[in-house]
Amino acid sequence: MGKRVYKAVVVSVLSVVFAVALAGTAFAIDFSSIPNHAIVGSVDLYGMTLDEARAAISLEASVTRLPALKVKSAGKYFSLDASQCLVLDVEAMLSQACSPTVDTTITLTRTCTVSSTPVDAFTKRVAKSIYRSRRSARYYVTSGKLKWSKAIYGRKLYSTTAITAVTRALAAEATSGTARPTLTLAYKSYTPTVTDKKLGRAILVDLSLRKLWLYDHSKLLKKYGVAIGMPGHSTPRGTFKVIAKAKNPAWHNPGSGWATGMPSYIAPGPNNPLGTRALYINSSGIRIHGTSKTSSIGHAASHGCVRVANRNIEKLYPLVPVGTKVFIIK
Repeated sequence: MGKRVYKAVVVSVLSVVFAVALAGTAFAIDFSSIPNHAIVGSVDLYGMTLDEARAAISLEASVTRLPALKVKSAGKYFSLDASQCLVLDVEAMLSQACSPTVDTTITLTRTCTVSSTPVDAFTKRVAKSIYRSRRSARYYVTSGKLKWSKAIYGRKLYSTTAITAVTRALAAEATSGTARPTLTLAYKSYTPTVTDKKLGRAILVDLSLRKLWLYDHSKLLKKYGVAIGMPGHSTPRGTFKVIAKAKNPAWHNPGSGWATGMPSYIAPGPNNPLGTRALYINSSGIRIHGTSKTSSIGHAASHGCVRVANRNIEKLYPLVPVGTKVFIIK
């Protein structure tokens, strides 16, 4: 099991100085008893044998008495038992007690090693708890209704930074013997591709009801009756998007059987088969377009397109940018 090692230097009663270094005995101990008035907890080690001093240090400086380390990240709170992560370095403290000093009394500083295994496991638990994958805002259809879900911002813990911060906080808590302020662990936030503001608008066409709705998130902007494809030329169902727009479009004969005998070209105008406005979607030959044949609205009368009365398509047209999602359902 790996260890992150911290050692605090000997301090006087009147001053407290903390330092971090590799733990270990600074010099060989040749004494049979403690030569200094070395205070650990409420006990003076002076005159004790080395074994007695070791026992006293183990008891008075025990890491089991340390408070839990409080941690928060992404609005969640966690607790880490310091005694699971810290190992008391009795020999290092014994070395402090026996070191030459001009002070008549010295206070021993708790010296511990920080075990990396429980710290790493704790950090992984925090990382797993706060992790969230990002998701774009989107429209969807449920029970014949157009709904939308908000974007979700992803997040991921800065694990390496978190391990270092937790290790240092444990070492500081071991030295001071008191609870540390709640430690905040940083995380990275990931912006979804489509945020709520970027979602835009969407059109829902219900072929059974022969209705068209334009939404901006949950707000209904427009609602119109439409004509849909006749038997044999049904309007396709699915999810599409507006890929182009045309104001006062011209009509070009597509060469289909139903267009036999019709002119090869009809100039723009209100009586044009495409009406005064057209929205092209990414389904071959299919448009949401105007019509002067208002008697066809509410019926299956087109050759696959969605017809909207000219007066209504002219209101709809400026509200629908290229890229708008189009949901056509039965």
